[in-house]
Amino acid sequence: MSIEGGPTWTASGWHGAVALKAGGAIGWDANNTSGLRFGIGYTGGGLYMFRTPSPLGTSVGKGNPALYDFMINDAGFVGIGTIAPQTQLQIQGPSTTETSIKSTGAGSILSLDSTQLGQNQVWTLENGLFGTPGLFGIYDRTAAQARLTISPGSGNVGIGTTTPDAKLHVEAPGANSVVHGKATGANTGVFGESTSTAAGTAAVYGKNLAGFAFAAEGNVTQNRDKGGWVKAMLFVEATGEITRAYNGLTGQSFQGPPSANACGFKVTKEIRAHYTTYVVDLGFRVDDRFASVTPGYSSSVPTTCSVSYSVNEISVVPFLQAKDGGDSADANFTIIVY
Repeated sequence: MSIEGGPTWTASGWHGAVALKAGGAIGWDANNTSGLRFGIGYTGGGLYMFRTPSPLGTSVGKGNPALYDFMINDAGFVGIGTIAPQTQLQIQGPSTTETSIKSTGAGSILSLDSTQLGQNQVWTLENGLFGTPGLFGIYDRTAAQARLTISPGSGNVGIGTTTPDAKLHVEAPGANSVVHGKATGANTGVFGESTSTAAGTAAVYGKNLAGFAFAAEGNVTQNRDKGGWVKAMLFVEATGEITRAYNGLTGQSFQGPPSANACGFKVTKEIRAHYTTYVVDLGFRVDDRFASVTPGYSSSVPTTCSVSYSVNEISVVPFLQAKDGGDSADANFTIIVY
């Protein structure tokens, strides 16, 4: 059968050939094991593609519903698995729903192209980025830059690099921050954890060829029973008052005015025969840590002092004595506990 087109139907050059009233459909008879017929037709609201067990050209089985697979509504929205699409393309299924883009000879790409306020930006999601089999990438086509990649096999994620050599590998050019962790409230900005018991492993590792491996614009803390960072530092005046201090367990720091209590530390001065004792209560156990006491200049005699000290459970107790054998001596001193 041949159907010739009629007069030009649209400005695009289409010719009218077959005309159906609204509610009419073209059907294809069943030639499948399911016994379903296929139809395409228009009714109020849009164009539909459907399946039905009802025989064509008869009213037999007219009680059977049409099973809608695809429709285009009057607004041009396309629905697959739904007859009420809310966007330009809506795909819907009754359970797990999957959409696939498959290439049998090269990479597969999903392109997201938008123009807002006169500015065009194109992003792509790609499998096989740069012709590398299996390399997944989020690609900034406008800037011609891969912004994020996931390597096949290892699953390593790269930001600023397409060859990540760690689970997360971030590179940044110039003076940009590589990783910026910002937290509000009591949250942690950046958290590193390692469960390895092997020697030399680190939860966070810093390396810098020129500059600081680690730099903190703020206080730094560490558990009391761990090594590496200072647990306590304080400078005590001869009066027994603290003028500078840092508590490595709480992250507190202090810089005057002089006080007998600072950062959780407390100093008690005791003048004894031939020496002066300062009992420095640090508020945490120190008898299993390394401690050092460095004396300064004596205020009572014009000479420096010698120092000895004992470490109690939570206290460091310096004993200061004038080197010239004077009756007593009091001097400033520094305590550091690791």
